[in-house]
Amino acid sequence: MSTTSIFPLREYYCKSGYYLKINADGEVGGAEKSGDKNAVFEVSTVTCGVITMKAVNSGMYLAVDNNGKTHGKAQLDASCEFVEKFDPSGCYTVFQPRRFAAEGWHVALGRQGQARPAHKIEDDQKCAWFIPQAVGGQDGDGQQSDDEGAVRPGVDIDVDQLERLGFTPATGLRS
Repeated sequence: MSTTSIFPLREYYCKSGYYLKINADGEVGGAEKSGDKNAVFEVSTVTCGVITMKAVNSGMYLAVDNNGKTHGKAQLDASCEFVEKFDPSGCYTVFQPRRFAAEGWHVALGRQGQARPAHKIEDDQKCAWFIPQAVGGQDGDGQQSDDEGAVRPGVDIDVDQLERLGFTPATGLRS
């Protein structure tokens, strides 16, 4: 399904004050600080303007089900595809589940960092506005978790993790 990977890895800061994250149990929510190990995403392009987002640490794909619930999913399928576009002001990125783009659904994080129901969110709501941020050093060589589980930009990511994703540690390109 996904063919092209974009590197460096990304974090997504929401206007509500949290970084989008997916825990190992599939729960989607917000991290309070940059560098949370569950808030680092590998982004892949499906087609022009359509992406998938995989949390590097948990291995879960961002997905939205038929009821509008945003969650992590272990297997990539159509529920994991998102239309990436700008909000009405042109300053922030919004994500619409591709299957429900015509209905106006959006990924969003609430004021306490909880995932909001996608079917209740419009693109002019600040809880749906995200700023993508590159993770890693100037050479795009990734990041590493410290003793508290926080990712520190500018240092190497676990080489085994990169290789499992298909990246070479020095270049960030798929092998």
